Amino acid sequence: MADKLTAADYEQFSEWQAGGLKTFDGVSRSVIRRAMRECLTPRQRLFISEYYFEGKNIPTIAFDHGVAKSTVSRTIKRGKRRLAAALRFAVRG
Repeated sequence: MADKLTAADYEQFSEWQAGGLKTFDGVSRSVIRRAMRECLTPRQRLFISEYYFEGKNIPTIAFDHGVAKSTVSRTIKRGKRRLAAALRFAVRG
Protein backbone atom coordinates (compact mmCIF):
# COMPACT_ATOMS: atom_id res chain seq x y z
CA MET A 1 0.00 0.00 0.00
CA ALA A 2 1.20 3.50 -0.74
CA ASP A 3 2.43 5.58 2.16
CA LYS A 4 -0.42 8.07 1.82
CA LEU A 5 -4.04 7.56 0.86
CA THR A 6 -5.43 10.00 -1.66
CA ALA A 7 -8.79 11.73 -1.36
CA ALA A 8 -10.17 9.23 -3.88
CA ASP A 9 -8.94 6.33 -1.74
CA TYR A 10 -10.60 7.83 1.31
CA GLU A 11 -13.89 8.21 -0.55
CA GLN A 12 -13.86 4.52 -1.47
CA PHE A 13 -14.20 3.46 2.15
CA SER A 14 -17.84 4.55 2.18
CA GLU A 15 -18.55 2.12 -0.68
CA TRP A 16 -17.76 -1.00 1.31
CA GLN A 17 -19.01 -0.37 4.80
CA ALA A 18 -20.68 -3.33 6.41
CA GLY A 19 -21.74 -4.51 9.83
CA GLY A 20 -23.75 -1.41 10.67
CA LEU A 21 -20.93 1.04 10.03
CA LYS A 22 -22.19 3.27 7.26
CA THR A 23 -19.28 5.60 6.60
CA PHE A 24 -15.83 6.66 7.71
CA ASP A 25 -16.63 10.32 7.04
CA GLY A 26 -14.79 12.42 9.58
CA VAL A 27 -12.06 9.84 10.19
CA SER A 28 -8.63 11.16 9.27
CA ARG A 29 -6.62 9.32 6.67
CA SER A 30 -3.83 8.87 9.20
CA VAL A 31 -6.22 7.00 11.51
CA ILE A 32 -7.32 4.73 8.65
CA ARG A 33 -3.70 4.10 7.59
CA ARG A 34 -2.75 3.28 11.17
CA ALA A 35 -5.75 0.97 11.62
CA MET A 36 -4.86 -0.91 8.43
CA ARG A 37 -1.24 -1.22 9.54
CA GLU A 38 -2.01 -2.29 13.10
CA CYS A 39 -5.24 -4.28 12.82
CA LEU A 40 -4.99 -6.20 9.57
CA THR A 41 -2.86 -9.17 8.74
CA PRO A 42 -0.31 -8.59 5.96
CA ARG A 43 -2.44 -10.62 3.56
CA GLN A 44 -5.62 -8.71 4.46
CA ARG A 45 -3.80 -5.41 3.99
CA LEU A 46 -2.40 -6.57 0.63
CA PHE A 47 -5.69 -7.90 -0.77
CA ILE A 48 -7.74 -4.92 0.45
CA SER A 49 -5.20 -2.50 -1.02
CA GLU A 50 -5.16 -4.29 -4.36
CA TYR A 51 -8.94 -4.60 -4.51
CA TYR A 52 -10.01 -1.14 -3.36
CA PHE A 53 -7.04 1.09 -4.12
CA GLU A 54 -5.56 -0.53 -7.21
CA GLY A 55 -8.90 -1.58 -8.71
CA LYS A 56 -8.00 -5.23 -9.23
CA ASN A 57 -10.82 -7.77 -9.27
CA ILE A 58 -10.92 -10.91 -7.14
CA PRO A 59 -9.99 -13.37 -9.92
CA THR A 60 -6.94 -11.25 -10.83
CA ILE A 61 -5.76 -11.03 -7.21
CA ALA A 62 -6.25 -14.80 -6.82
CA PHE A 63 -4.27 -15.54 -9.97
CA ASP A 64 -1.47 -13.11 -9.06
CA HIS A 65 -1.00 -14.72 -5.65
CA GLY A 66 -1.72 -18.34 -6.58
CA VAL A 67 -4.73 -18.76 -4.31
CA ALA A 68 -8.39 -19.60 -4.82
CA LYS A 69 -10.90 -16.81 -5.50
CA SER A 70 -12.77 -17.84 -2.36
CA THR A 71 -9.59 -17.25 -0.32
CA VAL A 72 -9.32 -13.71 -1.63
CA SER A 73 -13.00 -13.04 -1.00
CA ARG A 74 -12.89 -14.38 2.57
CA THR A 75 -9.67 -12.54 3.35
CA ILE A 76 -11.12 -9.22 2.18
CA LYS A 77 -14.35 -9.82 4.11
CA ARG A 78 -12.49 -10.62 7.34
CA GLY A 79 -10.21 -7.63 6.88
CA LYS A 80 -13.14 -5.30 6.33
CA ARG A 81 -14.74 -6.59 9.52
CA ARG A 82 -11.56 -6.04 11.51
CA LEU A 83 -11.06 -2.57 10.09
CA ALA A 84 -14.67 -1.57 10.75
CA ALA A 85 -14.39 -2.80 14.35
CA ALA A 86 -11.15 -0.90 14.86
CA LEU A 87 -12.56 2.33 13.43
CA ARG A 88 -16.10 2.28 14.79
CA PHE A 89 -15.19 4.54 17.71
CA ALA A 90 -13.22 6.91 15.48
CA VAL A 91 -16.28 7.74 13.36
CA ARG A 92 -17.81 11.03 14.34
CA GLY A 93 -21.50 11.35 14.33
